[in-house]
Amino acid sequence: MRKILLTLSIALVNVYMAQDFETGFSKPVASVSSLSTYTNSPVSYATGVPDISFPLASLPTNSKDITAGLSISYHPKNLLSGEKASEVGLGWSLLGINGVISREIIGVFGLDEKYWDTSLSGYHKNEFDDIYYYNIGGHAGKFRIIRDVTTDTFQIVKLTPSNLKIEYTRTSNTATLILNSFTITDDKGYKYLFNTNSVSEYKLSNNGIAYKSAFFLTKIYDYNMQELVSMDYQIDTYPSSIITPSTLLQNCKLKKISSKDNGSIELDYTYMASYKNSMNDPYEMNSVVLKNNIGNIISKLEFSYGYSTFTNPYDYKESISKRTLWKIKKYSSDLAKTETTEFEYNTSGSPKEYGPVPGQFKDYFLCDYISHNPGTNEIENPKYFPWGSLKRVKLPTGGAVEYNFEANEYAHENFTQYLDELSGGMVYFDNPQFQYLKPIYSVNFNTNLTKDYTFSVSGGSMSPKGVYVKFVVNEVYPYPPGMEPSDGSQPSLNYTVLDADFNDGFTGVLCTTPYAPIMSSTRFMLNSGAHTIRIQGPTGGNGHIEVYEMTMKDAPYKNAIIQKDQGIRIESIKYFENPYSQTPVKSEKFTYDKFDDTNSSSGESIVEGTSMGYPVQSIVYKNVKVFNGDTGGYSKYSYRSPSYYPIQTIPSDYPYWPNINLTKNGLLEKKEVYDASNHLLASENYDYTIAEMHSPKYFLAENGYQTRTAWIREQRAVSKVFDQNARAVTTSSETIRSAIDFNLMTEKATHSDGSTQETSYTYARDKNHTVLINANILGIPLETQVKKNGTIIAKSEIKFDNGTQLYPTSVLVYTPDNLANSYTGIRYDAYNEKGQVIQYSATPDSPSGNGTPTTIIWGYNKTMPIAKIDGAKLSDLPQNLIDAIVNASNDDANATPANAQAKEDALLAQLESFKTNSALSGFSVTAYTYNPLVGVTNVLPPNGIREIYLYDSFGRLEKVKDVNGKVLKEYQYNYKQ
Repeated sequence: MRKILLTLSIALVNVYMAQDFETGFSKPVASVSSLSTYTNSPVSYATGVPDISFPLASLPTNSKDITAGLSISYHPKNLLSGEKASEVGLGWSLLGINGVISREIIGVFGLDEKYWDTSLSGYHKNEFDDIYYYNIGGHAGKFRIIRDVTTDTFQIVKLTPSNLKIEYTRTSNTATLILNSFTITDDKGYKYLFNTNSVSEYKLSNNGIAYKSAFFLTKIYDYNMQELVSMDYQIDTYPSSIITPSTLLQNCKLKKISSKDNGSIELDYTYMASYKNSMNDPYEMNSVVLKNNIGNIISKLEFSYGYSTFTNPYDYKESISKRTLWKIKKYSSDLAKTETTEFEYNTSGSPKEYGPVPGQFKDYFLCDYISHNPGTNEIENPKYFPWGSLKRVKLPTGGAVEYNFEANEYAHENFTQYLDELSGGMVYFDNPQFQYLKPIYSVNFNTNLTKDYTFSVSGGSMSPKGVYVKFVVNEVYPYPPGMEPSDGSQPSLNYTVLDADFNDGFTGVLCTTPYAPIMSSTRFMLNSGAHTIRIQGPTGGNGHIEVYEMTMKDAPYKNAIIQKDQGIRIESIKYFENPYSQTPVKSEKFTYDKFDDTNSSSGESIVEGTSMGYPVQSIVYKNVKVFNGDTGGYSKYSYRSPSYYPIQTIPSDYPYWPNINLTKNGLLEKKEVYDASNHLLASENYDYTIAEMHSPKYFLAENGYQTRTAWIREQRAVSKVFDQNARAVTTSSETIRSAIDFNLMTEKATHSDGSTQETSYTYARDKNHTVLINANILGIPLETQVKKNGTIIAKSEIKFDNGTQLYPTSVLVYTPDNLANSYTGIRYDAYNEKGQVIQYSATPDSPSGNGTPTTIIWGYNKTMPIAKIDGAKLSDLPQNLIDAIVNASNDDANATPANAQAKEDALLAQLESFKTNSALSGFSVTAYTYNPLVGVTNVLPPNGIREIYLYDSFGRLEKVKDVNGKVLKEYQYNYKQ
C-alpha cells in the first residue's frame, strides 16, 4: 500500500509540475471554488473549523425572505499549500447573496464534456462525474449530472438533501451536454438565475478546449417573477495559452448588487495582470460601498493587503507570496470618520513539536543552506502547518480575538501493525513523527592525515536503511608549484562511500552547492556494519563530515498521525479587552483525543474530494472537549463518523458506504456539560433514523465507494439537567421529516412529569395544492396543529386561494373543542404589485360579517410602510390623501444629504395632516418615517406623542427622544477611531 501511495504521490507531483498555476486544476476558478470548502468541511467542532466571519454590507429587498448581504468568512482549509489566495486574501471568502455554481473536475478521465466534437479521435459517450457546488445565501450544497450512455440522456442528481428545483439550459448539439445556464428554485418559490459564466481552458495532450467553469447568479425573482435582485459583473476576456489564440477565456467578478427600489452594493477591484498565472487571484478587492436607491453613500469599506511568504508546493527551494488581508477600514456615511478592523497572521507556527528531535523534521535540516525555509517547511512539518493562518483580529471596539491553530491528526486503525511496518523498514520517511535521523558519526577531516573515514550503521534489521552523509569542504588544497595541469583546471574535492550501490535507485543527492564552500547532502541505502568514506581529489583538503541513520524514536507512541494537506484545526480562542493585554477575559480550548484513551486521537481520516483526480483527505473528530477558561468547566461532544456505519457489499464493482455524506462532517451523538469539579451539569443524547434519497442509480463517491445521499428522517433527543444531588430533570424530543420534500412534519416534546406537546405541519404536496407544487412552494407550512397530552389545543391553516398571485389569501383558525368549526382569523384583502399587503381584515367572518379591517400605505418607492390605519378599508381613504404622503415619502427617499432634513420635515407635516384629516377621524392611525437602509426615524402613534430615533454617521442608533426632546433611551458605542 505504501508503494502504491508513493507511486500516486510521485505521479501527482509530476502532473503538478507539468502545468502552470492557472490551467488544468480540479477547481478552475480559485476564488469561486473556495466556497466549496464550506460544503465539504462546514463550521463544526467535529471538523475543527471555527466560525470566523465579518459582515460587510446588508441590503433589504422587496421580499421579507430575501436579504442582499455580503460578508467575508475565514476557513482554514483554504490555507492549504495548493490553494490560491482569493480576491479578499488567503483563507478568506466573499459570501452572501453573491451566488455561484462552481465546478470540480473529478476523476482521471477529466472534464465531463471533453468529447464535445464527434470528429475527435477517440470520441466516446463517457459517463459524467464532475461535481457542481452551489452557494446562494442560505442554501449551499452540491449536485452532479449523470449520463445514460445508452439513451444519451442527462439527469441532475442532488448530493445534498433539499427540495430545491435545479434546472439547466444547454447548447444544441448531438455530441454531449454543454451547459449554458442554471435556474434554481427554492422551496418558497424564489428563482435564482445563473446565466453569466467564466470560461477556462482544459488541457488535452498538446491542445485543449474551453469550457464553462463557473456560473454566476444574475437575477433573483419572487414566485410571481417580480425582480428582487440583479447582479452586474466585470467580465474580462483574454486569449488562451494552450488552445488557438482566437479562443477567448473569460473571468467574471461581481461589480454591483442592485435591490430593486432599495439601493445597491458596489464592489471595486484592481486587476493585477502579473498575477494571472500565480497563486493569487489576479483581482484584488479594493472597496465595498453601500448606497441607497438614489446613490447616496450609506457606508464604505476599504481593504488593505500585505503578502505572506510560503514554500512553493511544486519546488521547495523556491518561495511564493500570497495575498493576505491586513485591514478593513469602514467609513461613515459622510466619509469623515473611520473604524478599522486589523488582522494578524501566524509567523512562527505552533509551539508543539511533532518530530522526535526539536528543530528537525524529515531530512530538510540537512539542506538548510539551499532550501527555502527548510526548518519551517509549512508543507511537510506539522509544527508549521499553521504558518500564515489567522492569528489575531483587532476590533474597532479596542478588543482583540486570538486564534491558535494546530495540525489535524487522525488515529490509525491498526496502530501496532503500523508501527511494526515503520520499524521493519527504514527506506523512506513513512512518518517523520516516529522516524528521525540519528547522528552516528561526525568528524573534521584532513586529507593530509588520512583520506579514509570509517563509520558503523547499527544492526537489528536485515534490510538496508537510509543513511545520510553531509559533506562540507572548508578548504581545497592548491596544486604544489610546478604541478599545475596544463589545461588550467582548478583542484576539486569530493567523496565516495566505498561499498555503496550508486545505481540502486534509492541513493541520491538531496542538495549541493557548486561553489565554495562546497556542501552537499546525499542519501544512501546501507546495510548494518562498518562503511568507509573516502575523500577524493587531486590535491586534498579539509572540512567536516556528518553521518545520520534513519531510526525510530523511543516509546511510548501516541496514535495521532499527521499527513500534509490535511489542514489545521482550532486549538484555542482567546478574547482580550485590548490588543496589548496578556490576560484574556474569556477563552476556549479544544482537545480532540479519545475520551477513553488520551493517548489516541479521535480523528478519522476520510476523503472529502479529489484534486487532479487524486484523493484529498480531511479529518472528522469523534470526540471533542471544549474547555471554558472563564468557569474552569468544560463540555464533551461525541460524533458519529463514517466508520459508525460499516461498509457493505452490494452487487457492484465497488463496495457501498452508507450515510457518508452525513457522517464525514460528524453527526452529533452526545453532549455533556461539566463544572470545574467534574460534576455533570447537563447532557443531551441524540439518535437518528436515516433514509436515503431516491436516485436512478448509485453514484461513485469521491472516496472510491458507492453511496446514495442520506438524510435524517427522524431525530430523537433526550436532555437532562442535573441538580447538586445528581437528580435529573429530563425532557425528550422527537422530530420527523417528510420522505418526499424533507420538510419538518412533526415535533414532539415529553417532559419529566409525563406531559407531552406535539406540533404537526402539513405542506402543499400533502394537500395536493397543484398551483403551489408547480411553483415549487413546498417548504411553507399550510396547516399547523398543536396537541397537548394528546388533545388538540390549536389548529390553523394558511390558504392560497388566488392561483394567479400565489400570495396567502387568509388564515383559517379551528376551534379546539370542535374541529369541524372554523373561522377566518385574518383575510388578506389586497396586495400591491410588489406583493405587499395593503389591506387585511381580522376575523372577517365574525357575527358582524365585516371583521376589523386594517390598511397599510407603502411609501419610499413602496419599500416601507408609512401609515397603518386600523379600522379602515382602502376604499375608505381619499386617494388624494394617500398620494400626498406617498409622494412626500418618495421625495424623502430621493433626498440628497443636503436637503434630507427638509424633505423629512415635509413628510412629517403631510403625515400629521393625514392623521388629523376629518376623513380619518373614526380610525386609529400610526405613521412612520425612515432613513432608508438605516432605520425608522419617527413613529407617530395614535396618541400623538411622537418618538424620534437618532443615528450616528455609521448608521447606529444613538438616542430615542420624545417630541419634547426628552431622551427615552440612549446607546453608546466606544469604537476606536
